[in-house]
Amino acid sequence: MAVPTPSGNYDAGSVSGRLAGDGRFDAILALLERAQVSAGPPGMQEAHGTAAESADRVGWDHTLFAPTDEAFAALDQQIIDCMFDAEQATGSVRLHVLPRLLTSAEFASGQVQTIGGNVSMGVDAQGASFAAARVVEPDMAATNGLIHAIDTVNVPPACTR
Repeated sequence: MAVPTPSGNYDAGSVSGRLAGDGRFDAILALLERAQVSAGPPGMQEAHGTAAESADRVGWDHTLFAPTDEAFAALDQQIIDCMFDAEQATGSVRLHVLPRLLTSAEFASGQVQTIGGNVSMGVDAQGASFAAARVVEPDMAATNGLIHAIDTVNVPPACTR
């Protein structure tokens, strides 16, 4: 698998810093570095840097369902290339981020609203699922958010064709 290497320096306690220091999340961190964040109404949006920079800021207070590097390694190179394309990176990240904190104690079967749209969530005797992924390590706390490690990448529809 050829995935770009993350290159940023982050506060060790932030979401981006926790990903960088863990050693299992280089691919999702590199994708966060590629994704652009903007705010404002359509046609009048203002750039706010990368998603990794946002996830390093105090007060971010989002939840990231972070696929492990093993999850990315299971993807075909064509899918990885698509997800890391400048036009697809932001949409790819949005499918993994909830604009609020969600602890594992709050997991329930149903739909959760990611920045990129609704994603199914399930809870059963084996644990929790997020889309097609299993949550393999929940509640990795950061100073500005929460990380749940997952075993499968939530691939945007544009990259599955």
